[in-house]
Amino acid sequence: MWQRTQLSFNEWTSKLVQYFFGAPSGSAEYGRPVRHLAVTNSEIMHAAGNVHASEDAARQDLITVFRNQLQTDQFSLIYRPVGSCPDHLELPQSVVALFISLVAAEYTTSQTYRTSFDEICGNGKRNDTATLPELWEELQKWLEQCRALGSDYSVRSLLLPPRRTRSDGGISPTRWPFPSRSALIATRFARSLNR
Repeated sequence: MWQRTQLSFNEWTSKLVQYFFGAPSGSAEYGRPVRHLAVTNSEIMHAAGNVHASEDAARQDLITVFRNQLQTDQFSLIYRPVGSCPDHLELPQSVVALFISLVAAEYTTSQTYRTSFDEICGNGKRNDTATLPELWEELQKWLEQCRALGSDYSVRSLLLPPRRTRSDGGISPTRWPFPSRSALIATRFARSLNR
């Protein structure tokens, strides 16, 4: 069921991109890629522009916006890779979901990432996270495209951890950073970004 939030889905998307990836073009920070995302309650509140009464309220607003978008659908049905970056540089609709995936690793009492993620989804379903690696890569490509084309968004690039490789040099079929069968690796990746 839809719930009222302090910020809209699109406002959260824009604010998360501006706060975590924004940097003035030509600045020293602009030239350094984002290697870690500190998605703490405090950072979430600052990203929102301090419009919430508390850090917990900011995090809950972000979760509620995500749940409103997801509603009763399964995560992988709503958040699927689009395959290529749009030419018009519209903000990726997966940004909120990607940050929620980091919140799930950091702010739940559950022992496993899968359980934590399902709790935050709040749809009563087991949510497949197999699309997360491609969604992170699409965000990475979008940020690069913004930088190359000089969009309205002055952003830093995102440096993602390398995909795990097999001993024969091929890409592991479980993929990084959130392989569907390995919650432990998902949690480690999310926490590595969240430092």
